[in-house]
Order: sequence, then C-alpha cells, then structure tokens
Amino acid sequence: TPYNERHTLDISTCSRVESGVAKLRARYEHLMAGHAAFAHLAVGMGCMRSPAHNAAASCMCIFYTIMDRPMNPILPRSSPESQGIPSAALGTFIGALDKIDTIHSVIVVRHGHVVAEGWWAPYLRQNPHVLYSLSKSFTSTAIGLLVGEGKLALTDKVISFFPDETPANPHALLSAMTIHDLLCMATGHVTEPPIMPGMIKERSWVASFLAHPVVHQPGTYFLYNSVATYMCSAIVSKVTGQRLIDYLRPRLFAPLGITDPDWQMSPQGIDVGGWGLRVRTDDIAALGQLYLQKGEWQGTQILSADWVARASTSQVSNAPAENADWRQGYGYQFWRCQPIRTRWLPSPPVCPARCSHPWMPCTSTCYPRSVLRRAPPQCPKIRLPSPHYTTS
Repeated sequence: TPYNERHTLDISTCSRVESGVAKLRARYEHLMAGHAAFAHLAVGMGCMRSPAHNAAASCMCIFYTIMDRPMNPILPRSSPESQGIPSAALGTFIGALDKIDTIHSVIVVRHGHVVAEGWWAPYLRQNPHVLYSLSKSFTSTAIGLLVGEGKLALTDKVISFFPDETPANPHALLSAMTIHDLLCMATGHVTEPPIMPGMIKERSWVASFLAHPVVHQPGTYFLYNSVATYMCSAIVSKVTGQRLIDYLRPRLFAPLGITDPDWQMSPQGIDVGGWGLRVRTDDIAALGQLYLQKGEWQGTQILSADWVARASTSQVSNAPAENADWRQGYGYQFWRCQPIRTRWLPSPPVCPARCSHPWMPCTSTCYPRSVLRRAPPQCPKIRLPSPHYTTS
C-alpha cells in the first residue's frame, strides 16, 4: 500500500506466498495485540489475488494507517523491485527482525527511495526516539558545517576555547589536543572523564574533562569517549553563542525536513552531544542519505563533500577490538564496518557460452552465501579461475 492521502504505511513489502498466510496472519495479530498504541492505529491485514499470476498466486499486505496526525515523508517511497531488491528478500529480513525483542523500527533505503519500513508497537512512525550514541554523528556534522563556514579548523587546540576552565599549567599532552582528536576519539585518555553527580563535585563537565589525565599522545590512542563528543558540542556553543541543536536547525534539520528535534542538556545548559538527541526513524534515514549523496540534498550542497569523505574515512586505528566489524578504524563520530561482501542479482547470470550449465561471474557480482551452500559447477566451455565465486 503506497504512502497516500490516508497516510498508509507499507511496513512489510507485499510478497507472493503460496502457503502459510494464516500462520503469518496469526503471528502478526499476536504481535500487535494488547498494546495501547493501537488506539491510534487502524490495522489492516488481508490477502489479495494477483491478476498477473492467476488465482494461484496471492500476496499478503500488512499495513498501518495513522489516524492522529499526518506526516510528509522525507524520502520518496518506491517498490523494492524498481530499486533492484527482491520483495521476498525484504520479507525474510523483516521476519528475522520480528524475532528480536529489542527492534523498535526499521527503514530500508535503496537509491534514495524507501522500499520497506515498519514500527513495532508501542513505537509509532511520528514519535521521536532517543538516539543514544547515534547522536554523535549529528554533532560531528555540526563541526563539519562550522569548518565549512571557516569558523573552526580541525587543528584548533581544545583548551583555546575554554581558558577559564583549563587547569593552571596544563600538561603538554592536554595542550596538544585538537578538535580532530575529539572527533576521532583519540584524546589520549585511558579512561573516560567522569561527569556523573557525586564524581565531579562542583566542577562543570568541561572542567572535569580538562582535568582528567591525558596519558597518550593525542591522535594516537583510541578510546570510545562520549565526553569528548560533549566537548565538541561545547565548542559549537562557544563559537556560535547557540545551543548545538539551535545551530543545526536552519543548516541541517530544516533542509532535511527534520521537525521538532530535542536534545538533552548538561547542568551547564549545553547539549550533551554524545547522546540524548531525539528524532524520528525517517530523520535518521535522511541523515544517512545525505552522507551517501556526499552532502548534497535536493540540488543544494548542505555539507561539503570533503567533510563527508573525512568523516567516513578511518582517522584512527581501533584494531584491539575482537569483532572484525569493530576494528575497521573510526572516523569523525562514525563507526566503520567491513565492506559489504555480497549482493543480490535480479536473476541468475547467463553463461557467455550460451549453454545451460550454471555459471557465476568471478569478480564483480555474486549470490549471497546463504543461497550458495557450495560453489556452482564450472561451465566446461568457459575457463574461470577458482573459486567459482568471490565476494564483492
């Protein structure tokens, strides 16, 4: 069901199903039952005959109709197939998410179009959600905007912004710390500076950060440090005379269509930066799409392409992590992960020799590993290097 004037949201891509409709219906009805949030929703579920596939083919559509207030989608909606994604694959993905208790919502974007989206009760599309550490990427974006405006340089020393809160005779390592070091979590600390009540007495969060021992040369040692992100927010406030969220409203939130964001503040009235931002799932997708588009949005360069490249490039090694996805380097408040190893093909590849033998290209594309339990046999008319399929 497309997003239309009744504000109907497609939360599970229509997929052809030959059996199990009743089971799926019961599962979703059980999932949706008993939540007060559905006082605001009309839930529709049913089966439709497909004229293109006779009476044998059917599809099940599950959709919510929001009844309380309309919302304009930030990103355009599209069918999965028109963006090169099989509906069946998305259906499998949504089904897997449905088994995880802590999933609140999902939006799948391909080529700038939303191809699937859903919210698990009691969460709703129009409700802001706390972002926790995803807030950091928005804070980083504010620094990038200030750099683009010429009001900051990544080499600026941190203590230069806070002369009244810098310790007397600061250590040389503290004096060497730059905005770059804050952004890539390489402040030289071996523990995160304390900010909780009872731990810092009467000091401000900024003073607590600056008083915390710096052990390593800044820029060389990675330690995940949310208070370093808070310092970025404090620098934004010092330079602009505004809260971080107010600085971002006309420069990021308004152009992207993000409405009514709010951000938790420290006791000193500074947005905490490293956590505490509340926006909607659509808003997160918009920020991701902005970075995929190298800072361009609807024909306007909101954020410099150079900043996007810097923020998403490894700026410091975080190799000691055990999980491979957590040791791909850290950017400017962006985690990096392993490259995507597989991608779906719209249909099985055709052998160049025009025979009926199964064939796989050897370099650029491949089937998912879940489909290929073993390599397909090699075409006797084509000599390919081994293995018969690789990652891409």
